[in-house]
Amino acid sequence: RVALVGPYPLDVTRFNGGVEASFFNLVEGLTLLGDVDSHVFTFVSGATETRLKLDGPVPVSYLPAPARLNNLTLYRHDRRVLKEIVSTLEPDIVHAQDALGYGYTTLRAVRHIPVVLSIHGIVREEVKFMASRFDRLRTWMTGPPIQRYCVRHASYLLQPSRYPEEYFGDLIRGSIVDVGNPIGERFFDADPSPE
Repeated sequence: RVALVGPYPLDVTRFNGGVEASFFNLVEGLTLLGDVDSHVFTFVSGATETRLKLDGPVPVSYLPAPARLNNLTLYRHDRRVLKEIVSTLEPDIVHAQDALGYGYTTLRAVRHIPVVLSIHGIVREEVKFMASRFDRLRTWMTGPPIQRYCVRHASYLLQPSRYPEEYFGDLIRGSIVDVGNPIGERFFDADPSPE
């Protein structure tokens, strides 16, 4: 039994970024393994109650999250909600997407179950490309310390390339494994268009 924690789309025909698309593809791929019982947990900013969706390939719990100040409160609300709901599922393992909000929340909330953490990007490098000065400052203040915590405390890290291992070096204390980002089956049905 696996609890999958990460950004999952409300509308599975539209994705909000690469991490969400990768996570969706992972969930779809795991459904092909008959002996894996998966359940998705994702936070919805501004929602006030949990919504359970059972009509997809796996059960998805859309969890309420504050619309603001998550970084400043170190995801206190999200940690409490996730701890309660994961304890009712009693998974054998928890897989969290990203070494930021979802990763930090999971590592802090789920301490009695093994956690696998997928790294999707390096905050210190990505912040350089943000257009808004306010967004750069806000991200710089909280993102790197949260990501360092995740990388340092995760027992198992998955990386899509060798770059995170090279970047973080000795900060990594757990096992690290190269696992490429999942690709959806529909990608292989696309007509080639070299130009």
